[in-house]
Amino acid sequence: MRRIIGFCANSAAMAVPPMSFSVSATARPGGRFLFVLQCSLRLRPAFRAGGADASRESVRARRIRPESVSPFQTWDVIANNNNFIIRDVNHEGDPFIIRTLAPNYSLVVDGTGRIGLGVSAPLYQIHHSSGARLDAGSWINASSRAVKQDIHDLDGTAAVDAFKRLQPVTFAYKEKPAETRVGFIAEDVPSLVATADRKGLSAMDIVAVLTKVVQEQQRTIDDLQARLQRVEQKQ
Repeated sequence: MRRIIGFCANSAAMAVPPMSFSVSATARPGGRFLFVLQCSLRLRPAFRAGGADASRESVRARRIRPESVSPFQTWDVIANNNNFIIRDVNHEGDPFIIRTLAPNYSLVVDGTGRIGLGVSAPLYQIHHSSGARLDAGSWINASSRAVKQDIHDLDGTAAVDAFKRLQPVTFAYKEKPAETRVGFIAEDVPSLVATADRKGLSAMDIVAVLTKVVQEQQRTIDDLQARLQRVEQKQ
């Protein structure tokens, strides 16, 4: 079943053509549309809104609410020169915003619930245009040679130096204080594995350093074993 929850209006009249904007009352993965917008007329001034930038040239509409359900949840649909917004009136929030000039396929949800971010036909649970993806519950970073440049072997001395300066810690995230985790503090890691803003870390950067250090140590072990064999052969 589909319910009309909004409208489009031109500058002359507040006509409400049927199915101008609609949301399926049973929208879920597998349905054909989650949102349908079927007009591109000039919007006339309607109201002043808080939250995300809503200029005077806007349209406001309220969702059709079931008569038998209470408390009622009310949503506003707002469109103006800067944004398309779905506003949670009850909780004074804007959970869904599209900015003007958003790129093609900024957000795509296919019939199976897969999400594309800059991808028109997502192949994974979450599929980013960079190639990164959430697949079967595991996040996979984009790592193809096709998306990289300036590729060079990691210097062994630099890797060993970074390894020595890594400081593993235990910690808890403030949102989940009861869960103890292990890892690193982004502000404290050596620059070789730090991000530009030092607010996050890439696990693969640290794995690459550890791999290089182990390889260097293995070469040292192999060299020592070769020397020991030569000494034993002379005896």
